[in-house]
Amino acid sequence: MADFTPELYQLVGAVLRDVAQARFNSDVFSRQISFVYEADSLLRRFPVPRVDIDEAEITLHFAIEAVELDPQRSSQRNAAIGSFFDQYSVSIVRQSIEQVRRVIQGIRASDLDDAKKAALATFENRLLSEENRELLKGRLLQYFNENIDRIIDGDCILNEETVIAHLGEFIDTSILNQPEVEKVIGLFAGDWEQVAGNVRQGYQEQVHQLKVAIEKLRDKYPDYKITINPTAAALTAPGMPISSVKIKSKVRNYKWTKVDVDDADLRNVRTLNPE
Repeated sequence: MADFTPELYQLVGAVLRDVAQARFNSDVFSRQISFVYEADSLLRRFPVPRVDIDEAEITLHFAIEAVELDPQRSSQRNAAIGSFFDQYSVSIVRQSIEQVRRVIQGIRASDLDDAKKAALATFENRLLSEENRELLKGRLLQYFNENIDRIIDGDCILNEETVIAHLGEFIDTSILNQPEVEKVIGLFAGDWEQVAGNVRQGYQEQVHQLKVAIEKLRDKYPDYKITINPTAAALTAPGMPISSVKIKSKVRNYKWTKVDVDDADLRNVRTLNPE
């Protein structure tokens, strides 16, 4: 059998998994004996025993064999990139809508008949609403998160052209070419193309800023791996520095709860909820 030197997270994860596994095994046993209780006229009067693990505290002792950079692990860097995605999703949507809001303010100040005022108000309420702003931000953030491996390479370089191409389609369909635009386009007196140009220039500049910000993360958040030896031989070796970690876990219980019925096949739709 080949030697295996675990990393610290693997050992801690195995312990936490086994705590949950112990609770599962206990519940399976309770299920089995519940049928015995049901079939026996006397046992039927007694409660079925079930073990409830509230907390488990375990101390692990181990010897650290190596602490080294792990080029395959980038959790801290990915967290920072995710923060940038959220920040720039808000900023791009806000800046794009702000360009439209400014020109609307100028039109509203002019002399319009009631029909044009109503059309402009409908357009403004739809486009500039907080609900629409949050919807667009969420859609853009979803794009970034779902395509992170496609738009950022292993050297932490953002594919600027790919992101700008997507943003062009996204902004056109969600802001610049909305059906409401056609109804009020005449009110803009030729300013709409200027607005569209400002919007496109704005998000292109922000994508470039995002690219620069992500590149700076390349060497900023290195991840390490800690290889350990928990064997008795390592723990008793002369001069071997021994470390320990205390793990305190709590088992939280969930139950399946019926929430709806699927009209297609009349099956119950259930969800897991905490007790």
